[in-house]
Amino acid sequence: MNVNTQDIEILNECKELIIAFKHHLSIINREFLTHHIIGVIRKGTVYTRDPDDRWSYKNFCADFDDAAKSQIGIDKQTGHFHVTSTNFRDYYLYDLIYSMRIETGNQYHEEIDERRIKELEKQWKEEILTKYQKSEHLRRLVWDLKPFKHSPFGKLQEEIIKLVKEIIPNDIDFYSFVYCGLSFKCIEYNKYNGNIHVAIMNTVGLLGNYVHYGRDKVILQNQRVIEIPSITYAPGLRRCTIVQISRGVFESLHDTEVIRIPQTIDKLDWSFWHCRKLKSIEVDNENKYYSSIDGVLYSKDHKVLYAYPNMHGSIYEVPEGVETIERFAFKDCDNIEIIMLPSTLKLIKLNAFYRAINLKKVVCACRIEDFVNEGFYGESGEVNPQWFFIK
Repeated sequence: MNVNTQDIEILNECKELIIAFKHHLSIINREFLTHHIIGVIRKGTVYTRDPDDRWSYKNFCADFDDAAKSQIGIDKQTGHFHVTSTNFRDYYLYDLIYSMRIETGNQYHEEIDERRIKELEKQWKEEILTKYQKSEHLRRLVWDLKPFKHSPFGKLQEEIIKLVKEIIPNDIDFYSFVYCGLSFKCIEYNKYNGNIHVAIMNTVGLLGNYVHYGRDKVILQNQRVIEIPSITYAPGLRRCTIVQISRGVFESLHDTEVIRIPQTIDKLDWSFWHCRKLKSIEVDNENKYYSSIDGVLYSKDHKVLYAYPNMHGSIYEVPEGVETIERFAFKDCDNIEIIMLPSTLKLIKLNAFYRAINLKKVVCACRIEDFVNEGFYGESGEVNPQWFFIK
């Protein structure tokens, strides 16, 4: 790699931080946090009034005790934690401590609340044992390094990742993260607006990144309505636009009945076949690539049928104007029994009706020689409907 003088200076600066952070990780672990965190997280401030009608307030914020602060190092003005002997602020620990919030009473009563605070402190420490993740800690360090704050993609970033892996051996994918029940992969950086484009890789069923605990709606496996967001956040990275949904994302959503696709999605790999109760796929009207016709997923120009929800109905008439039925469009749709195809149809792609085992009748408004039919070849399962041609 060809590097200029400025890049060499940045790499040397990052190397110093990474070495210091390695020492930092030798101190910080779940047990350390459990033993040295004190206080309770709460929302806002607790106010109290004495017998002379004088008001005062008290904050119950989780913090490190003095023994921990002396080992970690702390900025007394900001409360941020320093990586030893550097000016790097440990935002990961800062977020870990200050974003998990446990509500106490609206007004502080010493006799009652102090006892309750001790109970919550114990609860918080138990929570820490499951929430702290060394891999997330290291990922946050890399994202906070100077080059990633300006442009997270490029040769310099690759060199920094290589440097991190040499100094602190790991197998972390620094372009991936988990947020609100979804795992993401960074795929592109838009230099014009500074926005990162990401793909949803799969659902994790619960909140993987505790830094945002309680702040956002989590996608869970038993939700009936799933609304895919248009933006997401990677702590330390920045706001990300969700543009792709990868194959298998919805595999765990067995109880979902409605899935809503935002306007930002430009690529969607079909992955609804495990959604056995799915009735409707809805698409934002502003999406430039996809649309929904009565809950069935189509291309924006309505020429391609992409996906048919299993519980949409047992009889379906594909609208006139549709030219292609995409691969796996009716995959595993065991509820469909009769389908009517339009005169405009030109192609049924391979395995379009894979394992649609209850499909009994296909009615065509076109001649058999007018379209290419690959949909019942390959591993199509026991699918052998009767064909009726109107023309």
